[in-house]
Amino acid sequence: NLCGYSFAAADGGPPVVLSPTDEAIIFSTSSGILPTGNVDLINNDSLGGPVENRFSVSPTSEAADLNLDGALCLRSLELGEDPATGAPLRGPDNGIFRRVQRGIEQIRASGDLQGKPAIFVTGRADAVLPPNHTSRAYFGLNRVVEGEDADLRYIEVLHAQHFEALIQFFPTTFIPLHHYFLEALNLMFEHLKDGEPLPESQVVRPEPRGAAADLLELANLPAIQIDAADEDEIRFESGEVRIPE
Repeated sequence: NLCGYSFAAADGGPPVVLSPTDEAIIFSTSSGILPTGNVDLINNDSLGGPVENRFSVSPTSEAADLNLDGALCLRSLELGEDPATGAPLRGPDNGIFRRVQRGIEQIRASGDLQGKPAIFVTGRADAVLPPNHTSRAYFGLNRVVEGEDADLRYIEVLHAQHFEALIQFFPTTFIPLHHYFLEALNLMFEHLKDGEPLPESQVVRPEPRGAAADLLELANLPAIQIDAADEDEIRFESGEVRIPE
């Protein structure tokens, strides 16, 4: 119940009992990200009582504002101060802030894979985990930390994004990243089992189908290359990650 948030079935209003049917099928229908499987994010502190967060009313604004009070509370626990006034947190809130900071340090990426081989595959169109703040940044950190001992390969795939389920709605925009995930697994298996070389870090350039009714052919999905073309190779030079267009 941090900052007044909780989880419950709500159906667009106050919390309700999750039906036995919904509970039984939630494993197969839930994405794990709320709202999902008829479980919603609840604002316990909404005016009038707990209600689904999207329809809640913050006491300070007395308006439907997607729980601005809760969002500011979460932000304060990252900053250690009130984000609106700049006043430092005190008492229990300051204690929670310190716990949050310890938790962040415990999971902060070090970039040190200790020479272990790895392949990262990321869609350039990922708007949930943008490459610039995830895979690209880690690839650069790994090169800084491990230097010549680094054995991480980074594959960035054009026209690929985060949720494969969205492809049905945008068939001429996106291609399935899962295809390249499986390819990368096979490449790693061949490397570990038979000593085959890992691919160079590279941009892969698949083409979405031309029309929604068209089948997506393998010709649309060029393979990850062991030796990447110069214009596709991702490099780490002079302390910078260089990504081809």
